[in-house]
Amino acid sequence: EDVRLDALFILQHRQCWALRLMVDKKHLDLEGLAAKEENLARNALKLSFLNSGHIPPTMTVRCCLSFAAVQYDDLQSLEWLSEPLGAPNDVVDGWNLLHYSAFMGRIEIIGWLSTQP
Repeated sequence: EDVRLDALFILQHRQCWALRLMVDKKHLDLEGLAAKEENLARNALKLSFLNSGHIPPTMTVRCCLSFAAVQYDDLQSLEWLSEPLGAPNDVVDGWNLLHYSAFMGRIEIIGWLSTQP
């Protein structure tokens, strides 16, 4: 049986190591489009930062997972996702990452984001 790994499930349970493994084994392309990623598209309604579960057509998987890391309070995964390029500065349905963090009450993430260039 073909087993598909769900990045959102991994973030919900704060398992950054599993997210890194998915990327290392090429099961997840962080620079790909989030709307084309089957598991993200299927579970988009669970993401509170999206307007009615609609993934913007230009949103990358990295950006989507960064916002999801804030939603699920997974600072370790957010830090890892931000390592190579810095935290995403995309605006998604009127939210940037810092504003969304404040809305969700993620104090540690706000503190970390405020130290980023």
